Amino acid sequence: MKKIALTLAAAALVFVSMSCSKKAKTEEVPADFAMFQEEEDSGATWEATGEKLTGNSCNTLAADTGVGVTIVVDKDVSKGGTEVLGADVEVVEYLGEKCLKVSANYNPEIRVAFVFDKPITLEAFSKIKFDVAAGSDDGNGGFGVYNCGIMYADGRPEGGEFPLAFFGTDCSSTQFLGGEWDLVTEGQWGSSVDKTRQVQAIQFWSGIKGPLFIKNLGLVK
Repeated sequence: MKKIALTLAAAALVFVSMSCSKKAKTEEVPADFAMFQEEEDSGATWEATGEKLTGNSCNTLAADTGVGVTIVVDKDVSKGGTEVLGADVEVVEYLGEKCLKVSANYNPEIRVAFVFDKPITLEAFSKIKFDVAAGSDDGNGGFGVYNCGIMYADGRPEGGEFPLAFFGTDCSSTQFLGGEWDLVTEGQWGSSVDKTRQVQAIQFWSGIKGPLFIKNLGLVK
């Protein structure tokens, strides 16, 4: 009887040990494993730089205008600051270039705004410049895969968005595409910038699963 009891105790000890081992292995998997797996499945291979995100990250807007900039992904600035959840933005290296990586929010969409500390006019500038790349195959295509909008500070209809003048190019998951666009003559969808109007932000939007990578955003005199 004593021998049977010892055998049962030993078996119980082995079972508990195996259970603890399985639990330890499970706990070693990071909570955000699914997120990294999704990034990997999307085709995007990027490397975090560890660089702290600031309003000057991967853009020259503050230096160009003399006005500070905040990079916003948790609010829809185009609709007056409606809360948006799920997105993040960080400084990474993608395709050998330092850039911003912007992930999709829960809507789902990619939306990031470079918001000026106070509204500005663009009378001193002739062009806007930037480069973008997609982190997923659905980001390969012509203009409309994403858009970049210069957002005015007035004229928003009730329940709608602030007016924007749009600029952009084709988009690719294998290279950065971009350049410079004349503010008055090279807007998309027939839009052009009214340089006398107050501008509050520059916004990038895309419906791809993402992420979207952005670099070299600035204004040219």
